[in-house]
Amino acid sequence: MPGLWNPDMRIGDEPWIAALSEVVRSHLGEHRREGNGHYEGVELSHEELLRDSPFEEIRSGSTAATVPWTLNEVVGYLYSKSFANREVLGDRVDAFGSDLRAALIALELSGRFPRALEAVWTCARR
Repeated sequence: MPGLWNPDMRIGDEPWIAALSEVVRSHLGEHRREGNGHYEGVELSHEELLRDSPFEEIRSGSTAATVPWTLNEVVGYLYSKSFANREVLGDRVDAFGSDLRAALIALELSGRFPRALEAVWTCARR
């Protein structure tokens, strides 16, 4: 059973991540939305969950890379997420997109946003 974790775009040390997070908060509030509800987070890691299951031979690893994002990729990525998709944003979708673009361009006129990512994998056998 392979798995790949995709980190939250709103977490990171890059200055543009702080600006992105502020725009998300200003339009959607403090609590992360998930569809019609709120995301409460997961207290156990994937490895801990697998250890309490019939799976065995649990292995994990990671690799890091810096990925360049364009302004359109950042905006499109957020629109694809359950907490900031067009349905969740509703009639705020245009204002959200405009505010996000303005905040990001104010930090980086080139419209290029490097993102340090870590791909984490977990494998287990049943």
